[in-house]
Amino acid sequence: MRKVAKITEVNEMDVYEVASFYTMFNRERVGKYHLQICGTTPCQLKGSEKIIEACEKHLGIKSG
Repeated sequence: MRKVAKITEVNEMDVYEVASFYTMFNRERVGKYHLQICGTTPCQLKGSEKIIEACEKHLGIKSG
């Protein structure tokens, strides 16, 4: 984030605030494969729970 701040000539804290706001921006390394499905209320209303269940069943994994 420091490098981004320097390149864009933006305050480091401003870059951090944006990065920490978005849940799909990972600030730490993740595993080899990273699958993320939206679980917000609007997504749940459109069936995201069924998508999560199907992925868990197909891949043999659990959420988290």
